[in-house]
Amino acid sequence: MIRSIARVFFAAIFLVPGLFHIADTTSFTWQIAQYQLVDFRLATWMAAPLAIIEILLASAFLLERSNSWVFLLSAGLLAVFSLATGVALGNGRVISCGCLGS
Repeated sequence: MIRSIARVFFAAIFLVPGLFHIADTTSFTWQIAQYQLVDFRLATWMAAPLAIIEILLASAFLLERSNSWVFLLSAGLLAVFSLATGVALGNGRVISCGCLGS
């Protein structure tokens, strides 16, 4: 029971933002660029693949296809996001996470 709840919880963490991001990759590109960690051209290249990865991770959690690579990739994405947020805050930039669109 708890395992099922955890799967749905982690799926939602990636599915909801992934759907917003894939629906509006232009806004997602701007959100990535606001962190000022990558060039805008690279942010443009990153937006759609990141959104697809979020949706695929959510699907893996929901379809109970989670194995170590799913957990490692999801932990990696969350770690990179946390690090980027920390760097932005450390540099005095307050940025909306963009998890629910722009």
